[in-house]
Amino acid sequence: MNPVSLVAPTTYEQLTNSDAEKRHEPNRADASKICATDLVPLASLNGVTVPSVSAVTPRQDDQTRRVFSLIKELGVPVLRTHLAAILEFQEGIHPDIVTKGLRDIKAAVGDGGSITQVKFGRLNRDLYCYGRTATDDELFNLAISCDKRDLLMSTWAKAQAGEQYFRSLLLRSGRFDKITRETRLGHVLDPEGKNALDMIARDATTGVTYGISVKNVREWLFAGNRAIRDAHVKATAHNLKPWLVVPFATPQAERACESRHVRLTSLHRQILPAESTDRRSMKRVIDDLYVVNGPIPYEILYKRHSITLDRSEAARRTLDELRAA
Repeated sequence: MNPVSLVAPTTYEQLTNSDAEKRHEPNRADASKICATDLVPLASLNGVTVPSVSAVTPRQDDQTRRVFSLIKELGVPVLRTHLAAILEFQEGIHPDIVTKGLRDIKAAVGDGGSITQVKFGRLNRDLYCYGRTATDDELFNLAISCDKRDLLMSTWAKAQAGEQYFRSLLLRSGRFDKITRETRLGHVLDPEGKNALDMIARDATTGVTYGISVKNVREWLFAGNRAIRDAHVKATAHNLKPWLVVPFATPQAERACESRHVRLTSLHRQILPAESTDRRSMKRVIDDLYVVNGPIPYEILYKRHSITLDRSEAARRTLDELRAA
């Protein structure tokens, strides 16, 4: 199953109002492809154990009913990350509501019912299934896919790609100068050698210089995320105005940034390098790991950054926002 191409929104309101957004209509034919990974011999997994499974009955509120119905429609074991991506990015449901729905089902373990919720092996990741337990092959194949995701879409690769992408956007906008050199991204220290910023840039129109923090590892910024406070603390240590850059932000996070006087930019995509850590095409990796990630909207950053900026609708949208600010 290929990832769905989305014009990814910035906020919950844009998610729900976007004409370009297509609602997910899952069916069992789709579901049959979700776990279509090659079978892996048991011995190759070195100690990953089959989990115990408990029955779950969802509580009868709207968000939990939607989570329940989606798991039932898919009909195969589905990871929490995959479920959340469908609900948030394809159906436009606020991520806080998605989290609550998933927690409600998880909290109901032991009440009896048709949905089983699983934590499997050393991975400690939630897996949901309707009407049956996951088979050994399904569990071990999902475990392998999770390990591949952590290896091939590493935290370091996401962080570096996000920094390079936003720096290229600042340069392309024509509005900013005195931008940190690419070789120093992520290592802009204050006079005491602390409070590392990802980059610095000056708005040539207003004369304001920003201390910029790019957080590209997780999809959503929430109001309680430490990243908001850290962006403020680090920038003010440099006597600069704080600027936080993320893939997506909730309305509550936007208000939290505003209250702390932190400028916030959403990229409308999570940024990935063109190649994975093992030199494979990241587009192929995204396809292979759809079973884990679901339809998260990604943007591929090519070595020639201009290729990405020229082709990407999300990049054009961010550029318009930068030029109009």
